[in-house]
Amino acid sequence: MTRPVPSVGVVIPIFKQPALVTEAVADLLDQDLGRPPAIVLVNDGCPFAETHDVCTALATTYASVSYVRRVNGGLSAARNSGVDHLLARHDELEAVYFLDADNRLGPRSLALALRDLRDAPEDVGWLYPHIDMFGVARAHDYAGPYSPLLHRLTNLSEAGSLVRAKPLREGVRFDETMRLGYEDWSFFLSLLERGWRGRHCEALALRYRKRGESMLSASTRIEGELRNTVMRKHARAFRVQDMLRAEQKDHPRYAVYLSGTGTVELTTDPTQRGEVMSVPDFTQRFWAEVSAPRHVHAPPFIVATTAPALETLRELGLARQAFWRLERSLQVKPFAFMRFHDAQTDSLGWSKTDRGSIAGGGHRDSHLAMSSQNVLKGIVNDPSFGWCASATSDTPHFEFDMFDCCAPRSAWVGRGCDAVVQTMVAWIGAIRDSEWRAGAQVTASCRPAAAAAQSNAFWALRAAHGSGGAVVMPAVSAPQTRHIGFLLPLFRFGGVEKVATETARVFRERGWTPHLVIAASERIRLPESANGVFETVTFLDEPRLRGWEWEAPQFLGTSVPRLGEDPASHPDILAALSWLDALVNCHSAGGNAVFAGLRAKGVLTLAHEHVLDETPAGRPVGHPMLALAFEHAYDGIVTCSHALAHWFAAMGVPREKILPAPNAPGYAMAQSAVTQALERRRERSAAEPLRVLFLGRLDRQKGLDRLVRLVAASSAEPDLLSWRIIGDAVVAPFEKSLASATAIAIEPALYDTGSLSAAYAWADVLVLLSRWEGLPLTVLEAMRLGVTPIATDVGAIREVVTADVGYVLRNDDSAIDAAWSVLSTLARDRRTLRERSEAAALAVGTRSWRRSVDPIVDFVELRSKTRAQ
Repeated sequence: MTRPVPSVGVVIPIFKQPALVTEAVADLLDQDLGRPPAIVLVNDGCPFAETHDVCTALATTYASVSYVRRVNGGLSAARNSGVDHLLARHDELEAVYFLDADNRLGPRSLALALRDLRDAPEDVGWLYPHIDMFGVARAHDYAGPYSPLLHRLTNLSEAGSLVRAKPLREGVRFDETMRLGYEDWSFFLSLLERGWRGRHCEALALRYRKRGESMLSASTRIEGELRNTVMRKHARAFRVQDMLRAEQKDHPRYAVYLSGTGTVELTTDPTQRGEVMSVPDFTQRFWAEVSAPRHVHAPPFIVATTAPALETLRELGLARQAFWRLERSLQVKPFAFMRFHDAQTDSLGWSKTDRGSIAGGGHRDSHLAMSSQNVLKGIVNDPSFGWCASATSDTPHFEFDMFDCCAPRSAWVGRGCDAVVQTMVAWIGAIRDSEWRAGAQVTASCRPAAAAAQSNAFWALRAAHGSGGAVVMPAVSAPQTRHIGFLLPLFRFGGVEKVATETARVFRERGWTPHLVIAASERIRLPESANGVFETVTFLDEPRLRGWEWEAPQFLGTSVPRLGEDPASHPDILAALSWLDALVNCHSAGGNAVFAGLRAKGVLTLAHEHVLDETPAGRPVGHPMLALAFEHAYDGIVTCSHALAHWFAAMGVPREKILPAPNAPGYAMAQSAVTQALERRRERSAAEPLRVLFLGRLDRQKGLDRLVRLVAASSAEPDLLSWRIIGDAVVAPFEKSLASATAIAIEPALYDTGSLSAAYAWADVLVLLSRWEGLPLTVLEAMRLGVTPIATDVGAIREVVTADVGYVLRNDDSAIDAAWSVLSTLARDRRTLRERSEAAALAVGTRSWRRSVDPIVDFVELRSKTRAQ
């Protein structure tokens, strides 16, 4: 007689519970499946002889029961042994159910669950039950739509679930190293990582035996440790981009009411469109969520704004940051507001205004207002509406934060605020007075909710950063897009800023989306050459990322940022940046301390290094020293020159991590303009004075004291040279000494490319008597237009200033006399000057950012692909 082929297998692990296993088996034999389930009893090395006797008797008595005895390996190992046993003997199994020996299963549970699994979409990999406990009686409601995001926040699926056989045949198993608990959470996250989804099954009537002390009780005591273990093991499931996409799809964070449209849009990323509904429909959704929080989702934050204001923020690349800033404020304030600030120049920036300093109710001019669902629930359940209604007055009866968004006047003037605050108050009032309010008082379930409400799914992202206060940047990207950020301490378009911009430009040309991240919130002015390069600009408003901490511990003489002493102190920074695929640290001293945390989140990390500074005693210090100190936080270290790359190798950095990207001119220039400038230079009369240019910062690094003495020496022959000194003073005494020692008017620094090109085209010679340098862009930009460089032998000067294009002088005070000798010679020998000029232009003409940065892009793409796999 042939045995009926089982459609469901059941694994029962047993350890020290011989008297209870018979009840579990009896429940399974009573299941109305039409054909008995294949039951495997796994004796996990139980020391009680009774266990072996009971299992042997059951397997001998019932044809559908088999018995496996193994050495003790823990609950996961026992379950895995059972799965292996079933799959090896039953090719036709559709699903496997896991039942602990001390639990019970209601009649017809497996038959009804198997029917539901057959009817479910193909990507549903398992069905999970409510949990009704007996002994210590408790009931837990796990009903509602399955949420991959909430599953990352908490364990939604008890091990007593029905799992499709397919993923088990593909090798998914319980982690046998997890012997202290949460092994079931880890198992179901493994299914989630492989594209499977869960589904709640009302018919799975699991009865869970709860005692005063158990494995569950023990695991609860070390919950934090176990949660961290799960997150480390399933780093792929906790990738921020994947979680943000899940949030946007199933649990949008913001309900955005666009004033004047009568519509509410549900979205996480304010740059992306989400579900659009009418205001009455949203009101119904809100009250339905109050009634059944596990079944219905309503966004946890409400926003009132106008379509023009939101579009302006999008155009400026500031929309995500505006929502992020206001959401952070709502952790301590019930409301937060934002208004555009009248910028007199084309600058960007943020400032925060104290509520007490706003005269005349400045918040009433807001272009965007935000509050939380928790505040909203408090308002609608308060008999008095007065404190909320006071928002429309000059002096609201509550604390709030006010942000000014500094933006070019041309971007937003004429796009009125359209009474955003009044819109917010009226919207809340309409929700409060809704007819749906009465029905929301009805409880939807007799069991208390065991998992978080649907509207609290955003906490999964915050928890992934180790703190409920870590607000994750609402930046949702499509799976096929690639995003790279460039972190700078400030942005005044010096050498570091130019290099970052040109590097970002190449990444954009290669299909990446670059983002500019500024440590401070001070206003910046993006130059014309940066137009179209950066998709967004983020101001972190984090001074610790910006400067040096001179009282901090030192690494080889360079102060190490204290931010790194306590990684738990910077979750906000991680939450703001961890959505990126890659991030480049462009001389943010404090930033070094957070890159290890970002790398752990799956962000590919690079440091871009430019120059070793020197102390007055000539000791090397500065940003490369910090990159060396935090080398393990970086996937790669990019250098502006081969010389700096050799230095890192000599300091012990593996060569595979060192990525030379030699500088090119700091801004693009049409070849026709270069050709025209060179032609005009050739027509210049030899009778006029030699034109000498200094262009750079007026500080000690640039050898300003040497320049003062050189200018003084040249005054002996006033008709021989014509000087121009262009730059801003960083250290005032040098500027004063330069001005007092010469009759030369110091011209202000130049930032626009047209003025820079005009200055270079004017000059015959560039003088740079620096004490230390990297690979100065000034030299490259000047050489491109045929300017002959005279520079001290510092940094990577010799990589570009060879004997045929210019002059390299010893880096000491002898450079002053040497420079005067060269200048006086060139003033009289214009043939040599012309030869050097032509050679200089030719040498720089072979340099390009694309040639330098392409290998960096290749490196990042290869590492990103490898990490994803």
